[in-house]
Amino acid sequence: MAADSDEALKRELIAEVGEVVNFDSGGGEAYLRVFPDGATEDQKTWEDGGLTFTHGGLSFGSNDAAYYIADGVLEYPIMAWELTDGLNRGNSVNSQYQRFHHALGAVRNGIIGIYFLKEGQSPVLPDLYKMALSAWEIHGTPYIISQDWQECKKILELWDDKHQLENHLHSIRSKMQKIFDDSFYHCLLYTSDAADE
Repeated sequence: MAADSDEALKRELIAEVGEVVNFDSGGGEAYLRVFPDGATEDQKTWEDGGLTFTHGGLSFGSNDAAYYIADGVLEYPIMAWELTDGLNRGNSVNSQYQRFHHALGAVRNGIIGIYFLKEGQSPVLPDLYKMALSAWEIHGTPYIISQDWQECKKILELWDDKHQLENHLHSIRSKMQKIFDDSFYHCLLYTSDAADE
């Protein structure tokens, strides 16, 4: 079942974002590297044609897809995706945390990381937003928790317009911070109410 949902999400990524994304400036495009479910190529490092990023001798797990820009025969990754439909399969706590490190490997290498959790019956853990924001701050590279294909596609479309790209990333970052802050605030209210009883 998990394999089927992973394959479905890869197809949805292709349909919603595209196999090729043109930059709004008209100055280039990003291409998608993705493998069908059951393939083992994703476990290879990026340099060997896969979707796994290493840093400091550590492997951070394979991603489901990545966008890259091409310069001749060289392929430079610019955005790695970890996709999950776990919110529709009752994955409420541990499994959300377990997959966080996959895109973190890309972030540690200066590549934007997207942890995409398709909307479902369970909510995204608010802690994930704070974890991603902390990684973003520590490594200086965006780590984005998202449920919005178009928000992520826009990053690619704006790739060659650094000013608009920074504005868009700032907006995403602020939204993630607000989700965490609102959750933290509600926890404080609940704790305070419980203490008053």
